[in-house]
Amino acid sequence: MDNSRRARAGPATCGPRRIPDPSDARARLVTVTPKGMGLVELGIPVIRAIGTAWENTLGRARMRQLKETLTALRAITDPFHDADS
Repeated sequence: MDNSRRARAGPATCGPRRIPDPSDARARLVTVTPKGMGLVELGIPVIRAIGTAWENTLGRARMRQLKETLTALRAITDPFHDADS
């Protein structure tokens, strides 16, 4: 959906919600809507099941290698990644 169609559709009901920051009138706090939080809660068991299936297929050592490889790639692909964290 392009931005013009998104604007006509009205505010998102499950995406981020921007609310005024009580400590700084110029700023906005970004929070998750209740519907969005419900979707997060629905997704957590699915993500865990996928991780379990992958580990059952790859084995523990190869799964650890996969996670390490993806973490290393994140350092060069995620502009918000802090290398010290």
